[in-house]
Amino acid sequence: MKVELERRQFGRRTVRQHAWVLVSKRARLSCLVLNLSKQGAFLEFDPPKWLPHAFDLLLEDGSVVIGCEVRHYAKMGVGVNFVEAQVVATPEPVAANPIVNTGLWTGSDQANLRNALASRRRR
Repeated sequence: MKVELERRQFGRRTVRQHAWVLVSKRARLSCLVLNLSKQGAFLEFDPPKWLPHAFDLLLEDGSVVIGCEVRHYAKMGVGVNFVEAQVVATPEPVAANPIVNTGLWTGSDQANLRNALASRRRR
């Protein structure tokens, strides 16, 4: 019996949140964040051939932009490592946030991601 070992340093969590890939001087690309860890994510979309190694990811609620680097390509999308995050707006209160109400992405998920990225920058 063959056993797959998890090679990731940090565990991942399924989130299924809509986001956009931002590339300078290009139209933004819609994608779905399928899973997330402290260091990266898997983005489901059809990556164009011109997709650069480094790009920004804008989360659905528009509050966080995350710098990403492509780690690997797959049939369904790309795996990325997080480089840095920038809070660009204050998220709506939790009760009014439709993402929280659907259970796709919670305010604490975003806070945990910001904290993890901030701690990586301090090293």
